[in-house]
Amino acid sequence: MNIKDERTRDVLMRAAAEFFLRESAGPALITVTRVTVSEGGKNVHIGLSVLPEQYEENVADFAHRKRGDLAQYIKEHTRLGRIPYITITIDYGEKNRQKIDELGRNT
Repeated sequence: MNIKDERTRDVLMRAAAEFFLRESAGPALITVTRVTVSEGGKNVHIGLSVLPEQYEENVADFAHRKRGDLAQYIKEHTRLGRIPYITITIDYGEKNRQKIDELGRNT
């Protein structure tokens, strides 16, 4: 990943975290755990972690509905020239890492 894509990733991670902090008024805590920018910055994947886990499906639906609003927020609050195509999913890799940590503590 080149330096421009790394900067784009950092800007998008901060903007997405701020957006979900402002927009989510529900009982779930939404955390942006991963942002992956494609080569050239045309596409971005945002991974979310949700606590408590029972709200993951609701948050996934919420995030999918709010993709357009997130893109508008990024346009208004960052200095990116081109807004990438955004996909958002629950970050199961982070969930698995947390489970492994918990199992390690219990042994």
